[in-house]
Amino acid sequence: MSRPKSGGTLYERVVKELKSQILSGVYPKGAALPPEKELIDAMGVSRITIRKALGILADMGLIQTSQGRKSIVIFDAERLADDQSLSRHAQEYVRNFRAVQQIRLMIEPEIAREVAITATDEEIARLEDCLSHRQRPQGGEPPADFHRTMIMLLNNEELLHIYDNLLILEEGSAPAGITSPDRQEAISAQMEEQHHRILNAIRSHDGEFAYFYMKEHMRFVAEIYEKHFTYLF
Repeated sequence: MSRPKSGGTLYERVVKELKSQILSGVYPKGAALPPEKELIDAMGVSRITIRKALGILADMGLIQTSQGRKSIVIFDAERLADDQSLSRHAQEYVRNFRAVQQIRLMIEPEIAREVAITATDEEIARLEDCLSHRQRPQGGEPPADFHRTMIMLLNNEELLHIYDNLLILEEGSAPAGITSPDRQEAISAQMEEQHHRILNAIRSHDGEFAYFYMKEHMRFVAEIYEKHFTYLF
């Protein structure tokens, strides 16, 4: 392994070097990156730099780091082998994501406010069920989407149709083999905490806090993905 070339901060150079090796298939999906000590020696940087770089690679959805500091590649470079233009797909994905998030930021806080005002106990229980069954049961259906369920509670088929089409637009252009940052354990935990704040406001029928917490959540998602785009593309 070569030392990272000059240009950018130390951790950015390490990120670029390791990312290049992952995307090119040097480290295929399921393979472990070299131990931290080996990376430190090979790249001539500190442990802090290596750990920051690995954290960014995890946020990008390229690796998953265990508590024992073992970093496993989760990016599937073979799926990218048939793609003649990652750059083109990436640009389309970023453009669609930004457009969709702008729309969702405008409408979903209002949806949360309306649900907080109108939701019955039974409807609130449906939202609670979304957050209490986040893991797919063995052989069962995936848990219901929290955001989609809120829209369903408004009994507005056109609004639900718009939401579904937005997700198709956003997710349909995602480059093959890349894991979205919201699937990373730490980020997913933060998002779940935000969902619970929204739910608590809805339980209290507090429309203003439901609006505020939803807007806060949507901005968090946008910021996480912008960081993802910065390093990945």
